Amino acid sequence: MKIRRFITIGSGMMTLLSIVIVSSVDTVRSAPLATTTACYEQVSKAMSGVHDEFRAVVFGSREDNDGKFTVLTGGFSQAEHVGILETRERLSSELVEPTVESYRVLRCRMSAVCEAMKASYEVSGGSTLTVKQLGCSDQTGRSFDQCSFKESGMTQQDVTNLATECKRLVIKSLETERAALHLAFSYDSGYRALLQLSGMVDWFQGDFPDEVLKPIRDMVNLLGKLHEIPCFIGQCDRPDTSVLSSSSSSTSTSFSSSLPGL
Repeated sequence: MKIRRFITIGSGMMTLLSIVIVSSVDTVRSAPLATTTACYEQVSKAMSGVHDEFRAVVFGSREDNDGKFTVLTGGFSQAEHVGILETRERLSSELVEPTVESYRVLRCRMSAVCEAMKASYEVSGGSTLTVKQLGCSDQTGRSFDQCSFKESGMTQQDVTNLATECKRLVIKSLETERAALHLAFSYDSGYRALLQLSGMVDWFQGDFPDEVLKPIRDMVNLLGKLHEIPCFIGQCDRPDTSVLSSSSSSTSTSFSSSLPGL
């Protein structure tokens, strides 16, 4: 009986051990090793998220029927935003400062993605990283799982190519955003200037006659009626001096003729 019980326990332990080994093998197989292609795709996805958030801040985003926040120029954001260019009753020159600051944040965050990618080469997946850059605030986040090459044994050439491609992607994206902002502000400044001009024309046609021409018209009408105002002071009733002037001239003539020798 003891031998049978021992054999039963031993077979059960072997079965349990085999299950653990098989599950461990399945776990290892389900976690693929990092590759350059997977790393590039994960980095590109992170940059797309940064790009969409920048577009949401500048152009705005709205919540759709599915509960997602869609950027007005395409893409998705984490929350609904009223874009900088959607601000009303402001000149385009007043919107330059917040837009430039948003662009600076975009440049810092996109460069931080490349720095986080390079820092992920020698750390385990899911590690916490802090990226420090000149002129940018420190950014803390998780490392890229697909860029952890501790166990994959990637060559230095592959790592260098990834860093070069990431930098090229950042430069190209920033150039595209600068061109988009140039076009957007050109349109926005012309649109706002046209609105101001149309507002002035409406005011000139509507309120201007009432505010300017009506007082002038009333003043002219008042000047035409000043003679109807009665006068109650002595200077208003001046005597007629025409008779006195004629009599004085005749007197002077007769006096002159009566003088001897004239």
